[in-house]
Amino acid sequence: MLEEIARVCASTALLLIAQTDGMLPIVHGGGAGLKKKFLPRLGGNSRLLTALGATEPSAGPTCSP
Repeated sequence: MLEEIARVCASTALLLIAQTDGMLPIVHGGGAGLKKKFLPRLGGNSRLLTALGATEPSAGPTCSP
């Protein structure tokens, strides 16, 4: 589905990908209670968005010892 959307509008596809990335930790690693609490609020006609923050060990400024 995302590939077809991206053929027409790449920015819309990226918005959907970002929403999915924010939900994946809950879907794959969350317990039943966490899923029950958050997933219904993120689907359907919801206006909530998710986000995923990631870091890289070698990114950013370096400090000299």
